[in-house]
Amino acid sequence: MDSPVVFALVRSADPSGVSGVGVVAWGVLFGDGRAVTQWTGETTGVRQIMVWDSIRDIETIHGHSGATRVVFGPVRDG
Repeated sequence: MDSPVVFALVRSADPSGVSGVGVVAWGVLFGDGRAVTQWTGETTGVRQIMVWDSIRDIETIHGHSGATRVVFGPVRDG
């Protein structure tokens, strides 16, 4: 099995007006395709952790038609 890979959800626009822009969540992608995300909680104070079956599921729910992208590797917040 491949080693886990870190990623960030980076939002360029906030259509919902809730989570803000920039890095909104940190994540880990596992070798079997599953992923875990933790919201930064910068605007809401909520740091929810979620387990996903795939990156595609994350993009489907939180992608906001391209306003949020998955960025792999080290990402600077800010």
